[in-house]
Order: sequence, then structure tokens, then C-alpha cells
Amino acid sequence: MTFYSPSGGVCLYSWLVKEALTTGANVRKLRNILVIVVLLVPSILWLRPEPKTKLQLMVEQAEQGDVDSMATLGRWYIGGHRGAVAKDKKEAITWLRRAAEHGHAESAFQLQNLLAFGEFQDHKESYAWLAVAASNDQRNGASYNRKKEMLSRNATLFAEHEAVAKAYVERYGSGKYKS
Repeated sequence: MTFYSPSGGVCLYSWLVKEALTTGANVRKLRNILVIVVLLVPSILWLRPEPKTKLQLMVEQAEQGDVDSMATLGRWYIGGHRGAVAKDKKEAITWLRRAAEHGHAESAFQLQNLLAFGEFQDHKESYAWLAVAASNDQRNGASYNRKKEMLSRNATLFAEHEAVAKAYVERYGSGKYKS
């Protein structure tokens, strides 16, 4: 068996045998080492970093300020996404909030749903995000009006919720983000 170096011309096996004979080393042992080196070195030399996963790319874009990526990550975490991410409501809330803070109406609407029900309930914040969603996209207006009508039955509760909603709309509302 003869092995040539990548640069060609130098017979590594012959060199190894000659080296073994002159130094008194075990030829079979050196040959086995050479086989391992010849088989592994090319793969070691040609190692390339793993390509980034869809999730890694999405997170990178979101962290660089891409609002659509933030919204997408939020949706992925709501129900899990094809094995890429597991269901994680807390992570979903984090990404949806970041997108909603940029005026992304759909994210604000989904965020208000997550905050209205389940383990992370916060009715004031939920109402406020619904108000933001309605101010950024008129399709959410009917939901906001129904919730507003329901809350108006309790004047104290309505006043508290409406004050928070007004602050959120001033800060995050009025169509700051256009998809």
C-alpha cells in the first residue's frame, strides 16, 4: 500500500518504512498510525463550521432589530415550530413584546391573547396591547371595542385599564411599523 502526500511526489509509506528500519521502530505500528493520519488529516483540514440553523439565523436577525423576525420567533414559540423550537410561552411573550414595541400590530394582538389567558395573565397589559394592536391595524378595532365595552361596566377597573392602554398607545401605537 502506498500513500502520497497531498502535495504529491513524496511517498509517505516508503518514507515511513525507511524511518522505521533506520530507527528500529515497529513497521506495522507506524503503518497503522500513518493510515489513521492519512484518513483523518484531510477531513480535519477540510472542517468547516456547521451551517447555521433557521432558528439561529432568525434569532440573529431579530437581535439586529428585524421586527418581522421578532414576530416570527414569537409565533414559533407559541406552539413550537417543526422541531426547531419547543413550546415556550415565556419566550413567545418576550419576542412578541419586542416586536409589538416596534408597532407590529399582529404581535401586539397575539401578545394580548397570551397575557389574557394562561399562566402569565396580566389583564391591564393585555388590554393595553389590544389597544396598541387596534391603533396600528384597524382589523383589531372590533376586538378592542368589545373588550372596552365589557370593561366599561366597572368604572374603576375601566379607568385603570384605560390609563395604561393610553400610555401604551402613545408609546407604541399609531402605526409605527408597516409590514
